Amino acid sequence: TVVSRVNLERLAANAREAAEQCGRLGVPEVREPLSLPALLAAWPAGRRLLLCAESGTAAPIAEALAAAPAGPWALLTGPEGGFDQSELDALLDLPFVTPVGLGPRLLRADTAALAALACWQAVLGDGRLRPPGNLLDLLSRSNA
Repeated sequence: TVVSRVNLERLAANAREAAEQCGRLGVPEVREPLSLPALLAAWPAGRRLLLCAESGTAAPIAEALAAAPAGPWALLTGPEGGFDQSELDALLDLPFVTPVGLGPRLLRADTAALAALACWQAVLGDGRLRPPGNLLDLLSRSNA
């Protein structure tokens, strides 16, 4: 990301509001930005990394997720302008990285993250579950 443009207070507020809206019990932690090498050096053992690679060899995200092992995952999208080839090469050499493609279009960094999270949630998350009945009742009453 462009670190000078990151507003951590705004991101934390967005995380709180999103957690409240969807009924999530925990709020995602928003931390100071790290360089890619620092992030990878501190990578937790056992956590897989879904790399949204805008170039190079990568399976379509749905295929990769269908074959993905269970367990903790994280998602990495490229910065504005994309990854440098040296960054992609270094990431692809790591045993915990699964490169995926998001289709034929280059997406904005924020759009790519949302698209990938939606796919992950649908395949490996609880995306097949429905909201509790009271939320559905509330929505149907507001549309009546």
